[in-house]
Amino acid sequence: MASFFYRLCLLFCILVHLCHAAEAQEINVIQDLSFGTFAIRENTMPHSITINPDGSTTYDPDIISNVDANRGEYQFTDLPANVTFFVGLSFSNPPSEGGLMIDNQTPLSDGGGPQFTITTLIGEDLSTDNNGDGTLYVGGTLTTSGTGATYNSGSYTGQFDVTLFY
Repeated sequence: MASFFYRLCLLFCILVHLCHAAEAQEINVIQDLSFGTFAIRENTMPHSITINPDGSTTYDPDIISNVDANRGEYQFTDLPANVTFFVGLSFSNPPSEGGLMIDNQTPLSDGGGPQFTITTLIGEDLSTDNNGDGTLYVGGTLTTSGTGATYNSGSYTGQFDVTLFY
């Protein structure tokens, strides 16, 4: 059993670019994307934790979870009413109007030692109601360095961008 638990309170900052001059949109963080608190048995090869937008999680057998991971939930207000923003795959092929991109994630660092990498960010399509409000659910895959280096105990933070096209 690992002797250290690595706390990953992924306090992901969500940076939003609204590609349309409109009234002031607002984003409320309901729940930050977090990979929880966990220990790594050994770091001689990459290991991962995956959180799906529906909240389900998968842990590599060499990762021991102490506090469960959770998806990110972000409430958007004052967007166009009754619109679905479809999640795009990359900025090299951005979505047209009614799309959104989740990109530019940063490696997770505690300021020293090896970093964790977010190898994938996954979002569900964002649908707004009659008031232009909707919730974006975000998951992702966190991967260890696999270098054999020991991670420091503590909180590791990073950020990602969300861009809406309308």
